[in-house]
Amino acid sequence: MTDRKLENVRVLGVGQLGVAIASFFNGYTMTSALDYNPESMKNYAVDNALQLKEFDGGIYQRIDKIINTDKKVIIDNFSSPLLFIVSQIDGKFQEAFIPALLKLFRSRGIFVGFFPIIPIGADRRKEMEKVNRIKDQIDMVDVLDSEAILTNSKNQRILDINVQYYNYIWRKIRSIAKVVENSTSLGISLHDIKMMTGLYGPIRVIVLSYPFVNLSIVERDFFDELGKIPREKIKRIYMIMEIGEEMDSDQLLLFVKKVKNRLSNVDLRQGFIHTDDEFGLIALNFGSF
Repeated sequence: MTDRKLENVRVLGVGQLGVAIASFFNGYTMTSALDYNPESMKNYAVDNALQLKEFDGGIYQRIDKIINTDKKVIIDNFSSPLLFIVSQIDGKFQEAFIPALLKLFRSRGIFVGFFPIIPIGADRRKEMEKVNRIKDQIDMVDVLDSEAILTNSKNQRILDINVQYYNYIWRKIRSIAKVVENSTSLGISLHDIKMMTGLYGPIRVIVLSYPFVNLSIVERDFFDELGKIPREKIKRIYMIMEIGEEMDSDQLLLFVKKVKNRLSNVDLRQGFIHTDDEFGLIALNFGSF
């Protein structure tokens, strides 16, 4: 899949930082913004935006009343088969509206992914507690830890961190879109995925890609990434290989067998996508993360 526009995907930025990151996706996905601050609407280009002027910052303000006032606008303009919300989790506006939005979208059968951002210097434990409180309303969750991203980056300039957020999120979004686009050949539909997230919990996505084929490196990298997820919480894995014509089928079968042996206590399913792009692996990990 080249970087063509993904018509079935929407990135919704909530709050000023979320809106800033969502604007990077303009032209590649549908994009939307939600904030109470008019500056977000003026400074960043997105397909559509909604300013919730009624929000006054009051922690006890009735959010459901505000949401219901603009419910039709939100549904008409922010809905999409694949919706990904990007936001800093900390902040009165985000903490008030994100749970209500998740509940609204989830009730309409939309696949909802959430990329919560933990800012530099924040208390990670407290931020994760906020994420855990709403995970039952999410189909996919992937926390962006700003300090970890900068630590692992070769370019340490803070000014570049929004680009790094974008690159990280884009790889995950494209991968899920690929799975949905190839659902017939893979035997797993978007409905199936949503059914399983309702049963097992939200998915965590692993994405690996290479300009060459070396299954030993893929195995090493896959289990390195898997090691970052509590193994006891993983209930099911869909492992999808992106392969070209040069792939040796015997080597591929041996690789799958080795992975199955190492994950003998996990319900592992696999599928294959034939591609002209780079060789790679996409893993949808279902569990109570």
